[in-house]
Amino acid sequence: MENLWENLNESERRMVIAGAAVMVILIAYVLIWEPIADKVDTLEKTVARQRSDLVWMQSAAQQIRQMRVEERGRGGGGDRSLLSLVDQTARQYRLSAALKRVEPKGRAVRVRLEQAAFDDVIKWLGALQQKYSADVETLTVDREDLPGIVTVNITLARG
Repeated sequence: MENLWENLNESERRMVIAGAAVMVILIAYVLIWEPIADKVDTLEKTVARQRSDLVWMQSAAQQIRQMRVEERGRGGGGDRSLLSLVDQTARQYRLSAALKRVEPKGRAVRVRLEQAAFDDVIKWLGALQQKYSADVETLTVDREDLPGIVTVNITLARG
């Protein structure tokens, strides 16, 4: 290599040095700069998409809050007592015959259902939770002799 370099004249040496410099710059561009630039571009697009998702989520959350306020205004149970909601919804879910006791317990209500269909009880509790924000604080389920029939003691409370 040294012998080859020594045999080159001055202009050929400058051309080899210039070519080597161009190769170093080209390699640096292809191996370092271009991958970094691609990654930055990908990350910028991801951030823009996530910002768009955030704006949509905030808008949806505001709509949900507004719908809850409207539901309460239409008598969706927000103002009604938990006692009356239990009685009304038990009728809707075919549990009025099984409803044996409903009594207030502070901010909560204790309910006793006897000889109730388990599936109807579960649907009723789900509706109370989803539509009226009534949460189950305690639940005791005792199986009866007939399949799918239970006796249930529940304590319900709101928020």
